[in-house]
Amino acid sequence: MRPRHPIPVPEPDVEALTPAPADPAELEREAGLAGLFELHHASMLRLAVLLGADDPENVVAEAYYQIYRKWRRPRDTEAAEAYLRSTVCNLTRMRIRHLQVPRKHVKNPPEETVVSTEGAALLRDDQRVLIDALQHLPARQCEALVLRHWLGLNEGEVAAAMGISSGSVKTHTARGLAALTRAMNHTDPDRTERELAEALAAPAGGVQAAPDAYRTARGEWLRRVRRRRLVLAVLITVVFALATLIGLWVLNEAPSHPGVIFSGLPSAQVDTR
Repeated sequence: MRPRHPIPVPEPDVEALTPAPADPAELEREAGLAGLFELHHASMLRLAVLLGADDPENVVAEAYYQIYRKWRRPRDTEAAEAYLRSTVCNLTRMRIRHLQVPRKHVKNPPEETVVSTEGAALLRDDQRVLIDALQHLPARQCEALVLRHWLGLNEGEVAAAMGISSGSVKTHTARGLAALTRAMNHTDPDRTERELAEALAAPAGGVQAAPDAYRTARGEWLRRVRRRRLVLAVLITVVFALATLIGLWVLNEAPSHPGVIFSGLPSAQVDTR
């Protein structure tokens, strides 16, 4: 009886078992967005609240998703902040405009508020009157005043955030400030400016982001990216299937005995002289 020998077991392929390194571009995007989120998320959330967004968390998350989807490494943090600010303004403006359509068909629409009930509780009576007058201004005037007197942006930065010219910024700011001055029974617009800055700072300071805001937002970004890729794959499959069916139909409709495309004399009749 021949002795048994252990069956040799091949050594595992270390390279095959080692996970593939992550895409450097993806790592750069993740690190960059995490840094931008930590730097600017809270201020963008406060901006959305002061501009009158009814769902500021979703507005800011959508602004960051726009950067996530079209990621190009910003040259500096100021460029990224300006892009986020402009996107938050645009999204809030569209959201308010969208909500105004159904409210026109409601007999007793709810009051539009710039700040929440908790934020309003932090205001003095005169500040509450000022904020109430601010929320009844046209959207462009309210936006210009918030950007100018809460964030302290200059006219060029406000114009870039709102997507309008510096001249339009001056017009909206002057008209809005004049309306607030009349509402407060003031004679000095400078006093209204100072009081407006104080009134906006009080509720903005009470806005706090959720501790897990980045993790929640990132999870939603990844789900949306997967959905986009799935939809794209389905569309490509449908187009390919349709093209195949059309090709088969064309071949099926073609005549079974097509005519001769090229014809000539028989070789026997060709004069070789």
